[in-house]
Amino acid sequence: IHLVVNDNITIANIDDDDPSDAGTLTSVHWLLLALGFTLVGFGSGLGYIAALGTTAKKFSGTEQSGRAVGFVAAGYGLSSTLVGITYDVCGLRWFFLLWAVLVAIVNCLGAFLFPPARRSGYIEIIEENGAIAGGNTEDIESFRWTTWRKCSFWMIFYSFACVAGCGLFVINNVSTMVESIGGEDSLAGALVYLLSVCSCGGRIVIGVVADTGIAKLTLFRTAALIMAISLLLSAAGSPSSSQALLVATVALAASSYGALWVIIVGLLSDMYGKDHFGKDYGVIALGPALSGMVFNSYSAWVYEANIDDADDLSVCIGISCYRKSFLMTALAAMTGLLLLFVIGHAKPDHQ
Repeated sequence: IHLVVNDNITIANIDDDDPSDAGTLTSVHWLLLALGFTLVGFGSGLGYIAALGTTAKKFSGTEQSGRAVGFVAAGYGLSSTLVGITYDVCGLRWFFLLWAVLVAIVNCLGAFLFPPARRSGYIEIIEENGAIAGGNTEDIESFRWTTWRKCSFWMIFYSFACVAGCGLFVINNVSTMVESIGGEDSLAGALVYLLSVCSCGGRIVIGVVADTGIAKLTLFRTAALIMAISLLLSAAGSPSSSQALLVATVALAASSYGALWVIIVGLLSDMYGKDHFGKDYGVIALGPALSGMVFNSYSAWVYEANIDDADDLSVCIGISCYRKSFLMTALAAMTGLLLLFVIGHAKPDHQ
């Protein structure tokens, strides 16, 4: 059983054939594992949104906003490498305790060092007829979350889901992709670290580029195009070139995937302001989770459909194992790119 954290890093390996493991995991242990990893995912999402939201607000309107968000987001992209290294050094016994202490200290320090700023205006009562009774009514609209009512917001949601979900598809299946084309375990391990480094690098580079004044939608379109091209490379590969093309796909897809998480911060802030950034970003971040689940389910179905029934092993071998999945996700990325062009040409009142 492989337990994974952040971009396919194996942190535990329980071998059913090992007598020392027999009978050690009861239903209570599984329940605790499920609860623990649920809280890990929940806390990871909250911490990430809090860090990005605080950074976006602190540096909003400055010349360093893109770089600030890029470097903060890069830490998340590099985290899988750090997780893998600390597991190799500490082992399973101390791994969870080490990260529990580190995460608790960092998040508590962040909460005390960067407390939420109080609004200058407030509303005490809003009567049923819409009249306002008492309180400072300055910038009343900033208290209402109206972003979800805008067509452009949902177009960004679907576009981000289509493109970023493709990145999750590559991240979650890279090991079996290597196996299907006859690659060694060493190649799979190298690609996992390449994913982390490229994702981190993509976030930093796009943050620097964003500060040059290039429109966020233009950067978004560029990242979507790179994602589509990277997937088409592996879809068009031959048995002799499949490994080299997979390396290129992983590098380009991871770079684009990392860049997307920085671009979306600036895009949401520019289009809808920073007063409700947490809500805007939280809804947008649901997109890749949903699309990634769809892409992974489809790829699993295609993978199983291409398994040779003559073999006893439930392993698919050949470039056909993921070809249709690469084509489908490339089409999704191009769909997201098309939506971005529609957003750019939409009238403000229509948005």
